[in-house]
Amino acid sequence: MHYNEYGYGHDYGNSKTCGIAHIAGEQRVMVMPSAILRGSHETLQARLSGSGSANSLVGLIGPASHTVSFINQAQERVEYYVGDLAINQAPSGTPISALTSRGIVERYWSDSSVALLLATSGSLIRDPEYGLHVVTNLPIATFNDANAKRVKMALDGDYIFSLDGIERRAHINVRKTIMEAAGANIAYGVPGAQEKVAIVDIGGRTTDAYLVKGQLPINDQCESADLGVETAGDRIIQAFEQRFDYPLTMADARELLRLSVSGQQYLRVPSVANAGADVVEVGDLIERELRAVGEEIAKFLKRLWSSSLKRDVVLSDVSKVLLIGGGAYYFSTDLQPLFKNRLMVIERPEYANARGYAKLAQHFLQREIKARFA
Repeated sequence: MHYNEYGYGHDYGNSKTCGIAHIAGEQRVMVMPSAILRGSHETLQARLSGSGSANSLVGLIGPASHTVSFINQAQERVEYYVGDLAINQAPSGTPISALTSRGIVERYWSDSSVALLLATSGSLIRDPEYGLHVVTNLPIATFNDANAKRVKMALDGDYIFSLDGIERRAHINVRKTIMEAAGANIAYGVPGAQEKVAIVDIGGRTTDAYLVKGQLPINDQCESADLGVETAGDRIIQAFEQRFDYPLTMADARELLRLSVSGQQYLRVPSVANAGADVVEVGDLIERELRAVGEEIAKFLKRLWSSSLKRDVVLSDVSKVLLIGGGAYYFSTDLQPLFKNRLMVIERPEYANARGYAKLAQHFLQREIKARFA
């Protein structure tokens, strides 16, 4: 074997894909939108050249913006724009759900999943040829042994692929597919303990509620709801146009949400400036829609995890509730009254699952290396 091998956590989410690799003794992270669009590196380069632009993709290719091509399981060459590049090159009016295949169960064992795995790993790992020992995930509603086998069959293999026009090789071995949110328990739970731990994973489109004892899920206490950050984004788009009689794009809605937890400089957003909208009203509108979604998430969790019909108590025998996913930045205040001091918001919560997957993947890799030299 003449290439390096890496433990790799692959979190293929509805909105974002997060990859974490153990490189040079540390975990390194790559995140990009889970967006895929048919298109080739050569076609994009020719289009730029024909338009009089510089004969270079430097302005379009970046950490979360790539072209990727490979031979799929059907022995056909497939070519894609991935991440931000897919969003930027999509025809005007294309819904983001069409680029991410949200709601389509088969996405997890499709060419799209392979493309994002090659793009995220290839962006992190610079080796011309490398091996991956992968741990990945399936959503709660989709997780079963049959689907886990489908994921392994779809992703496993030796790939000659091109990333941003440069040929590479990747040897992929899916070591395990686990239930979404289990990664956070691996990364932050209590190893080997038999106490119950609850995980609330709020992503772009879904909220996953996950309850484990030790490392085993309590299946009837694990459920998913179609609520997330982009739910609030959709409602903000509708409310903005109704209030200011001006359309708000999905990209601008996402920027407004981002600014709501950082700078709140709403006039930087083109739709706000062009509409002549009052920034105080914009802030009130965003806050109103976020709190409405947050209340719905809290009601979902209360219904699932209620401990008593007589008392307003949730998870009375659980000492720790981990809040993870990008939605933690927006909805922690809505869940705090439900769990009080038991609620723990993980640092960089959007990476929590992938950290656990990568930790488990590294364990499998080290165990295999040890067995080779036994």
